[in-house]
Amino acid sequence: MLTSNDSYFSVSHHYKLYLTPYSGPVSVDALYQQLPKGMQISNELISLQHQTEQALNKIEQGKAFYDFAQLLNHKLDLVLQLLVEQEFKKQTPVTGSAFGGSYLHFASDAMVLGQNYLGIIVMDDHQIIIPTLLKITEQQDTLNQAEIIAITETNQDRLVQVSLQQQQLNIRARKSQES
Repeated sequence: MLTSNDSYFSVSHHYKLYLTPYSGPVSVDALYQQLPKGMQISNELISLQHQTEQALNKIEQGKAFYDFAQLLNHKLDLVLQLLVEQEFKKQTPVTGSAFGGSYLHFASDAMVLGQNYLGIIVMDDHQIIIPTLLKITEQQDTLNQAEIIAITETNQDRLVQVSLQQQQLNIRARKSQES
């Protein structure tokens, strides 16, 4: 079993991960430059949407506007999902099994320990796509652990939010099985 020194959390969940070897500089700006133009625009829109939601939370009557902003954000996520599927349709994703705030676990026998990758995390059931730069830090047979070495603050927040939602779903499922 792979170990995790994640300073955030660990959530068991299956997701798709598109990986491309990467050898450039490690930064959020470098990550952004590696994305296809459509994903760059979508990520900018999601970032603006996130800022709008935060501002609306501070307004007394902001709840209705906040709910509306979340619906718009959901639409953007769906468009981004379509863009990713089209952009990477010739590439076969690997299957992730767990994630945390600073790492991913996934199965693949083609990874190189210590190598950096452009990673596109796709969680269809949460309608979320998160671009990251990753570094393979541990391998055991075909299981890999990758550290998230570059991610935007907005996408980090979104990953944490999805992890909390998924953890709640996992707890409910476990309770249902026990009953």
